[in-house]
Amino acid sequence: MKQIFVLVPNPARAQLIRSLTGATGVHAHLSDGALPALTELERNHVDAVICDEQPGDMAGEDFRDILRIEPATRETPFFLLTDQGGGQATPPNFNLPPSVGTVELVRQVLEQLNAVPEDLPPFSRAPGDLHGRLSGNLLAELLTWVAESELSGHWLIDAGEHQGYLLMHAGDIVYAEYGPHTAHAAVLELLDAAGLDPESRFRFYQAPPLGLPAPRNIEERTERLLMEVTVDLDHRHAERAGVPH
Repeated sequence: MKQIFVLVPNPARAQLIRSLTGATGVHAHLSDGALPALTELERNHVDAVICDEQPGDMAGEDFRDILRIEPATRETPFFLLTDQGGGQATPPNFNLPPSVGTVELVRQVLEQLNAVPEDLPPFSRAPGDLHGRLSGNLLAELLTWVAESELSGHWLIDAGEHQGYLLMHAGDIVYAEYGPHTAHAAVLELLDAAGLDPESRFRFYQAPPLGLPAPRNIEERTERLLMEVTVDLDHRHAERAGVPH
């Protein structure tokens, strides 16, 4: 089994990375900081490292420099989430912006390991169980329908400048991200962008729930979440129209 090491201080995102890679047969070790990680990496071989710009204890770039000194990790693919030089790739060093979608991040790591499961959601290139173009408040209506149907699965939504990702478990949105936004803010920005962008599109892949503990950055039931987001959107639309509220 291939192994990766993950130093991402956002617990929900780290757990999502572990869940997504685990579904492909790749095991992800999660660490609380750079110093404990160095000790673990001395004992265990890994095939790739995902590291935040500030994983704790030291800067991510310094942590990478230390690994480059050691013969065992000198050529290990290292994916650094950083605003500095984001998008640069000089193997085995890969710099990605922190706002990169987690699905896309995991896909790039799996590509380096020759382990991308093209038929497994959310990595599949297939259209999805539901797919199409979005307009107006269609995304909110679709989310409501899937929630009422108590389905589980992955949403990939291309809207505006980013690709959004939603994870649903038995009808509830339990994880959301859109560019730099997460949780409630991600749902708000995603619905807003989908309503404004006439080219926005979505794919929903129905899939069994990810392994426990499930990645989660949203605790509210989806019905309440969408009600709150709708209120926020109404305020935003009124401000754009210059209508006092």
